[in-house]
Amino acid sequence: MNFAVRFSDPVFVPNPAGVSLPFVLGTSTVNATYIGGTGTSVLTFRYTVQVNDEDRDGILLAGSVTAPTGSVKDSTGADAELTYSPPDTSSTFIDAVNPTLLSLAGPPNGTYGAGRSLTFTATFQEPMLVSGSPRIALTVGTATRYATYLAGAETRVLVFEYLVQSGDTGSNGIVAASTISLNGGSITDLAGNTGGLTFTPLSTAGVIIDAMPTTITRFVVPVSSPNGSYGANRQLPIEANTSRSVRAGSKIAITLDTGAIVELTAAATGTLLQGIYTISPGENSPDLTVTAFDDLSIADSFGNKLGNTIVPSGVNNIAGARAIVVDTSAPAAPTITSVTDDVGSIVAPLTSGGRTNDTNLAVRVALASTGALIGDRIQLFNGSAPMGSAYTITPNDI
Repeated sequence: MNFAVRFSDPVFVPNPAGVSLPFVLGTSTVNATYIGGTGTSVLTFRYTVQVNDEDRDGILLAGSVTAPTGSVKDSTGADAELTYSPPDTSSTFIDAVNPTLLSLAGPPNGTYGAGRSLTFTATFQEPMLVSGSPRIALTVGTATRYATYLAGAETRVLVFEYLVQSGDTGSNGIVAASTISLNGGSITDLAGNTGGLTFTPLSTAGVIIDAMPTTITRFVVPVSSPNGSYGANRQLPIEANTSRSVRAGSKIAITLDTGAIVELTAAATGTLLQGIYTISPGENSPDLTVTAFDDLSIADSFGNKLGNTIVPSGVNNIAGARAIVVDTSAPAAPTITSVTDDVGSIVAPLTSGGRTNDTNLAVRVALASTGALIGDRIQLFNGSAPMGSAYTITPNDI
């Protein structure tokens, strides 16, 4: 700190020993030492601030220069007048006390999923300035993560934050380093003093990290719908299983190889999503399967989202575990292969245009390549008039 004392005329300092400028710093009187200016009207004094000097309400000049007799003279050789009216120095503060880190608090106990914030608050005894990205090292499982400075400059409380990443896991809690690393930055008080950044190790065993993403593990048509062919307007229940329990209301939208899109929803918290596929005309599949799916709102109880949209394969997809055929194509007309008279003395096939008195003929119909399905009905006609009753196709007929 330099002080300039101005005289009305040039003054001379033939013997600088003992020439000083006293002032009050905090509760003590200290002296700024004369460093130059002899032969001019301005003498300069300097005080070097010492560690732990502190004056929070402004220094106070004593109003006089201290000098042995004959040490400061005017041009005539007479002792110079060394008293003066002190200027206002109430805004000249001294702070050479290193700031103290009073405490550091970690996040509350609980389970944190992906995207959740782990916040650490460092409280100092005075406002602090921050540059760069100081941080606190964290051990999460076996990985090192960092809570990086977020906010609080020019206040006593600095905030550090780590956002949990997908895949983080720490079932036994986290471990925080017991010091703030500057990481190339700085933390000082308003006067530029650096202080201790070490703190008492935190108790964070109750800060559990569970950010493992959920995946879809299986698509299936439950056995309540038997294997076989299903036509237009038939309904098929479809289920999906998740790798971990998800919230009620979680949804995905699956795309089937028929082109249909079906929403599957978790009716309750758990690993099961369900939906109904109503077959529309024009949709066909020789072996129903899920080809893709989109995440609409999957989240587990800790907020972790779906990790990927990889479609399960093999026995974990519908086609690998079931034999569900979707066929909405209209069947071709069947072909009558024979009509047999099996009553009376003559039992033989009838030829086209032949006659019979048999009222209960055996008629054989070829269904190959017709696209007929189990449950379809066959009706014989004589012209436009139906003959006999319609026949319902059974599994033994296909």
